[in-house]
Amino acid sequence: MKNKIYSLIASSLVFLVSCEKDPEIIYETIVVTETVTETVTETVTVEVPAAAPETETVGGGGIFFIDDSQTWTNDRIWIMNGKVVVRNGGTLTIQEGTIIKAEDGQGTDATALVIAKGGTLTANGTAESPIVFTDKADQLSYSNTDRISPNRVATDTGKWGGVIILGQATVGEDGGEDDIEGIATGYDWTKYGGSLDADSSGSLNYVSIRHSGTALGNGDEIQGLTLGGVGSGTTISNIEVVGSNDDGIEIFGGTVNVTNLTIWAQSDDAVDLDEGYAGTIDNVAVQMKASGDNIFEIDGTEDSTDERDGQFTVKNVTFIGVAGNT
Repeated sequence: MKNKIYSLIASSLVFLVSCEKDPEIIYETIVVTETVTETVTETVTVEVPAAAPETETVGGGGIFFIDDSQTWTNDRIWIMNGKVVVRNGGTLTIQEGTIIKAEDGQGTDATALVIAKGGTLTANGTAESPIVFTDKADQLSYSNTDRISPNRVATDTGKWGGVIILGQATVGEDGGEDDIEGIATGYDWTKYGGSLDADSSGSLNYVSIRHSGTALGNGDEIQGLTLGGVGSGTTISNIEVVGSNDDGIEIFGGTVNVTNLTIWAQSDDAVDLDEGYAGTIDNVAVQMKASGDNIFEIDGTEDSTDERDGQFTVKNVTFIGVAGNT
């Protein structure tokens, strides 16, 4: 009986187990859609170069010294006001094609560019882009690509001072040194002369100097280009001087050589040599005006010992005169 009960229980368990339902596995696919909006803010700094000014003034009507290295660029017209002096150790570089104009101060207030002993001027133009010095009333601008003034003529003279270069080469003066005429006396930056005949004051090449030579009083004027005691290490070539109220070029001693020189419509002498000049001037063209003076004025040494004899050379000169000017 007991065994029957066990069998019945076992059968019941089997039935129960076999009748239990299997677990159901459900697979569900879930699609998640997510929109992400991202705003990125970035600050970008762009340097926009400032427009170059149309003009820039150097000096304030008195004496302005350049003791460092400066460059006058061809993206503006430079206005000189008063004496601009490049002193010992200073360097002025002028880019090709640059236009420089001078204020119209007269007498002792006349504007001039002075390169003192030990200073350097590097002014190298080209045949296509010469450097031009003129007066402020000249309407010449960079739009005049031929560099011909729209309002000035060659006979307009004496509107400003001029360009003066002073060096350390030998000059025919007692003591071997002198003050340049026409600007001031008694200052280091007005003196020229020495014993360095190969001295260099820099270079001028393809430079036009116009309407200069204003009278300073006491019979002194500034030439278009004045060279005092300038050494042979200096390059002076392809120079045009137009409308100087005094000499076109005056050279006081020194050993500098000058090549390809044009002088037009000067009031006094085209080329004036003083104080035992001992260099070479080669290829000169002179176009006189009716009231001009001489082609050359040549003086010897002013050294009382006559030790400086001034053995210079001038060659290849073309002179065009004016009818009635003898």
